[in-house]
Amino acid sequence: MTLFWLCFMWIVWCAMHSLLIALRVTVFLKDRMGTKARYYRIIYNLLSVVTLLPLLIVTWLDPGDIVFSWSGWTVGIRWLAFVLALICFLEGAKGYDLQDFLGFRQIRGGRDSLLLGEEHSFSEAGVFGLVRHPWYVGSFLFVWSSFGVYDEKIFSVAIILSIYLVLGTYLEERKILAEHGDSYRSYKERVSMFFPVKWLLRR
Repeated sequence: MTLFWLCFMWIVWCAMHSLLIALRVTVFLKDRMGTKARYYRIIYNLLSVVTLLPLLIVTWLDPGDIVFSWSGWTVGIRWLAFVLALICFLEGAKGYDLQDFLGFRQIRGGRDSLLLGEEHSFSEAGVFGLVRHPWYVGSFLFVWSSFGVYDEKIFSVAIILSIYLVLGTYLEERKILAEHGDSYRSYKERVSMFFPVKWLLRR
């Protein structure tokens, strides 16, 4: 697969991933699915994984020219970013209802909510007092630290995913604001989106 088509397929995947969880789309689908809407979240997750795996395989096959590599003293930065990514994932998991996120709670409880947001998501405990979206931050750090060498394919995909993560975060913010209003707006005033600037200013 040429670099152009690889990038195109990744962009399509990112667009599909965001579209299927967008507020208007989820509400539209919920209305039409009725009681079956409780299966939406797990179907969405399975579809995301199943469509992602072929893209990952194609991206790793037939590597191209090296564009960037971590070497020398920058290797330390790479591993620091990797460790921070793991911390963001692990600490972020403490603030989310993972059964709800994966879709299991909706099925067992018969819930038809297609959105994740719960008030406990706005807790400022741990990493949530530093940034509002630790999983997005962790994903960004992981994308740029998980490889020692970036060929033209992996580098291009890393750029696409980085843009997607930024845009996805803003879309997520709109969705949460629409669902929680002032409760989340107040949280935004106290905690930064990506970088713990507000936390540092309070020190």
